[in-house]
Amino acid sequence: MGLFKKKIKCPYCENVLEKQLKRKKKCPHCEKYIFVRDHIMVTEEYAEIIDSLKMFEFSVQQYLESKKELGERFGHEPKCRDVIWHICNGEIIKNRNDNGILGTLYHNMAILLDSEGKDAFQMLRQSAKARLQSYKQMGTEILDILVGDDCPGCKLLEGKVYKIDEALDQMPIPHKNCTNVRHNKRGGFCTCQYWPTSEEAFEYRIRGDR
Repeated sequence: MGLFKKKIKCPYCENVLEKQLKRKKKCPHCEKYIFVRDHIMVTEEYAEIIDSLKMFEFSVQQYLESKKELGERFGHEPKCRDVIWHICNGEIIKNRNDNGILGTLYHNMAILLDSEGKDAFQMLRQSAKARLQSYKQMGTEILDILVGDDCPGCKLLEGKVYKIDEALDQMPIPHKNCTNVRHNKRGGFCTCQYWPTSEEAFEYRIRGDR
């Protein structure tokens, strides 16, 4: 009994390829880039959908429902980024009272903006504010700043300690003029974070500032 080997085809033009790809590569026939996700060759658009759903932890069902809703509203098939943004807005409303979830959601939205070459500062600020509110709800009173990159401005914040209401009032992070680059070559993606600390650390800071 003969066995037939399954043909490996380009996900764009469906021309047969010599072998299964293991990483991003151009199709020799149509010259479009083929992406590989979970050992499966996919188009750039499909790879973007997979990556976005994984980052935000959204379900395929959420994506399909939002895509249909936006398609009916726009009168044409929406782009992946528009669908993801639409889901995000719905999640913000749904979780408006859960600052822990909002902090992560706003941060991922900042990553999305930055990957598009857009200014992510305000979204990072929203994320930091939500996380501060989450700490406050948990009863945390004092926070330290953990510097996450080599930005000269952020380095000046290293070792700084804030009472939580002070941090909410001043919003020292994200640093407005951060030079850290994630995707956007202009920089500005501050990775500094707050971390709960002790009363003793705060008192040490006050004495040191005198």
